[in-house]
Amino acid sequence: MTTAEKEFESGCLSRVGDDEPVFVVRAADKSGPAIVQAWSIIAELIGTNKHKVEEARRISREMLQWQIENGYKIPD
Repeated sequence: MTTAEKEFESGCLSRVGDDEPVFVVRAADKSGPAIVQAWSIIAELIGTNKHKVEEARRISREMLQWQIENGYKIPD
């Protein structure tokens, strides 16, 4: 499972510049799994490497499972 701690330590967030805008989608966000799934489709269409696309799809499934176990909310 990908977590915030892992992303800040060694994932994509560890490579973000101090002034670079980012958008974070959490598992608690009701739309989270669908947003990540949509991203994976677009990423595949534009030629993103297969490993990254599959990783996004796995995360989408993990987010959905997390919602089943923990619930979800409409973003604030």
